Amino acid sequence: MKASSTSYSLSEMIRLLLESRVTVIDGRLIEIDREHKQIILHDDSKLMYDILILTMGLQDSTLQQMGRVSRGIAPIPENKIYTDGVLSIDDPYLYQHFRPEGNLMAILNHRKQPGTTVIYGYTLNAFAFIQGLLSKGINPIRIKLVVPHAVFEPDDSLDPHFGGDENILINHPAFENDQNVEKRMREELKKLNIQAYYGATLISINTDDKSNLQSITISYNEEEITVNCKVLVSAGRVDVDDEIFGAIHNNGLVFNGRVIVSNQFLTTDPSIYAAGTLCEFSQQFRSLSAGRCLRMDRYNGREIGVRLARSVLSMIELDSLQGLFEDLKDEMPYFYMPRGKGGMLPGNFHYYYIEAPKYAEPKIIKNNPKNREDVISDTIHTDEEGNIKGHYIRFSFNNFGLVDSVTYFSKESVEVQSLWRFVGLSETYLNKLSQRFKNNLIPDVAEFLSENWAMALYHDWFAEFSNGVKGDLKQSIADIIEKVKEMADKGEELTREQVQKLKAMVPKEAKRMVQESTLRYIKSNLNHLPMYYIPG
Repeated sequence: MKASSTSYSLSEMIRLLLESRVTVIDGRLIEIDREHKQIILHDDSKLMYDILILTMGLQDSTLQQMGRVSRGIAPIPENKIYTDGVLSIDDPYLYQHFRPEGNLMAILNHRKQPGTTVIYGYTLNAFAFIQGLLSKGINPIRIKLVVPHAVFEPDDSLDPHFGGDENILINHPAFENDQNVEKRMREELKKLNIQAYYGATLISINTDDKSNLQSITISYNEEEITVNCKVLVSAGRVDVDDEIFGAIHNNGLVFNGRVIVSNQFLTTDPSIYAAGTLCEFSQQFRSLSAGRCLRMDRYNGREIGVRLARSVLSMIELDSLQGLFEDLKDEMPYFYMPRGKGGMLPGNFHYYYIEAPKYAEPKIIKNNPKNREDVISDTIHTDEEGNIKGHYIRFSFNNFGLVDSVTYFSKESVEVQSLWRFVGLSETYLNKLSQRFKNNLIPDVAEFLSENWAMALYHDWFAEFSNGVKGDLKQSIADIIEKVKEMADKGEELTREQVQKLKAMVPKEAKRMVQESTLRYIKSNLNHLPMYYIPG
């Protein structure tokens, strides 16, 4: 019923066996008692801790901005309005509310007077939630979608290279302004008879005499319209939850738009760590992170979790851990993994968007126009039996020839990790994809990337092989690297023509080294890569 960050696949989560290793307590943090090293939950129960790790993320703030709370929040905070039937997509009990035998499902499936659900928001969560309702058997006629314009707030405390919340991936419009995907999704909603109001704004939430949701009022096409509904689910811009802010601020933990932590994820309390989209590294480490944003919402959650675990382990006094993480204590974590979002959409379409982390660019080239066209392959069609087949896939490149983002949209599932592997790769790894596609030699990019030649790209050790080759090449192509640095200083970019000129300068010894390394990589993994022919 919600979009995912794609950081972990479902199969990976199952293999982790978290339910057998971690005790999960169904509760909501209300207060932190630093003096007695305990946290207080919403039901007044208390949990003692030796080390506390805060990983609460940013949450949908639509209701919060209206002075309201979601259905699953109890006790109701002061000065907040509770209305039965009004929920946030980040409600802690969202899945319980919409369980088959639940009250909300009974209202929506009522035989004589079935209720209507309105989803309000522009994020991917809004569309994923619609598919969740459809999968639970809700009649699509009883679903309405209100999509406001995406509004981003600037943040003066951030380097302008990184902007405000327009660079938070989960705040982006659902389909990243990809008109092709957006058009198909609008057509699918229309086919399902799901009424949608695009560019509308929620004005008010209206209740009956018993304080139950009755309707909402929206501004649409310069008119105020009343939409009757029994359930409203918000899925808009994310921000800091008021209760979480209170728990942090009231306990003297430094907060400046985000929880401020050290390079080891430590707050001002040596027993409390914090990480995730709600956190930011302290400004004192800016000199160690030139060109990189200090806010963690710009990076991959999986990668942040790994570095957080190392930091916590480095502080635990165990003989078996002594000296293992000493090299991490004085450095700033460097994050390079792509970040993404994805989910099941109405019509049973799979959608994924994976993009490279955002780094600051020199002012001299920041606003330069793109020098490489996107590769867009759309083979989605309806066959003779009325089944929808094919894929939509899009590759975008930065001005240095690296894959900047990948979009996938299809009724056919895909291994998300395979999409991840493309992001950040040089376009040269893709077997002249851009040139061949432009010359109409590749009718279906998805099929092209499923052919035998590409299998080595998807292997678990490919990244290690690629990084090893880069390291080995540095000395033999030092002159070329120096020339590229000079080009960068002048504000020049690596066009395809310039790449060809630089390739002609590569010494024969370097080319031979790359060939030999590639052969070793394939030979050592021949059990997984039997489709490659090894000469000799």
